[in-house]
Amino acid sequence: MNRLFRIFLLLIISLNFISCNENYPKIVSFEDGFWSTNSRYEVDVNNFDKYPLRIQNLARKYLIEKIGKSSFEKSKFNYGYISSNKSFNESERKNEMVSILYGEDSKENTELDTKYDYPVYSIGFELSDLKKGIEKYTLNFIMDNNGKILSNISFPKINLNSESLNFVPIDSIHKILSQRKISSKKLQLDLRFMRKENSIFYYARTLIRTGSIFGPSCFPEYKEHFKVNALTGEIVEYKIENRIENYNN
Repeated sequence: MNRLFRIFLLLIISLNFISCNENYPKIVSFEDGFWSTNSRYEVDVNNFDKYPLRIQNLARKYLIEKIGKSSFEKSKFNYGYISSNKSFNESERKNEMVSILYGEDSKENTELDTKYDYPVYSIGFELSDLKKGIEKYTLNFIMDNNGKILSNISFPKINLNSESLNFVPIDSIHKILSQRKISSKKLQLDLRFMRKENSIFYYARTLIRTGSIFGPSCFPEYKEHFKVNALTGEIVEYKIENRIENYNN
C-alpha cells in the first residue's frame, strides 16, 4: 500500500514539475504595415535623418503626444519611405501599378496630383521592452507635406497625465497558462491592438488543426484560451472554445 502511495505521489510531483516547465514563448511582437498612397514614385528611407527636418520635428511631436516622452525616448526609427508624384532624381522606384491599373491619361491617374499634399511621408518607429517580453511594437504612421496625419499609429488613446505606459510582463501570462495547465505544444501567444476596445491584448490560443483541400495555411482551427489586456492585466474569457479562421495568422 505504501509503495502504491509513493508511486502515486511521485506521479503527481512529476506532473506538476512538467506543467511548471512548459516552454512558453519568451517574447511577443506586434507588427503593423503601411497602406499605399498610390503615388507615382517612392524612395525607401532607412535613416530618420533622411526626412526633412520639419517633418522630423512634426513626427517627434506626434509620437510624444501619442505615447509619451519617456516611451518615445525608448523607441527607435525602423524604416519608412517617401511618396511623390514627381521624380526625386535619385534612387527611386516608379510605381508601375498606377499606370497599369488606370492608364497614364486616365482620370484616376490625374486625380492623384490633387488627392494628397505631396510628398507624403510614411514613418515607422518601434518600441521595445525586453524585460517585459515585448520584442517589438511597431508605430507606423503617415503624414502629408503639411503635417496632416493620414494614417495613425495602431495604439490606444491614453491620458498621459494620469496613465503611464506600462506593459504587463509576459511572465504574468506564463503564470496564467501554468495555473490552467495549458500546454505549450502548438501554443500561440500573440500581441494585438484592438481598435474597438482601444487597447493592446495578449492572445493565447492553441492550434488544433491546419490545412484543407485549399492548402496547408487555409482554414486553421484554434482553441481560444483567453486574452489579457497588456496595459491593465484584465483577463477576458472566450465564450466559444474553437474558432476557424480563413487566413494564415
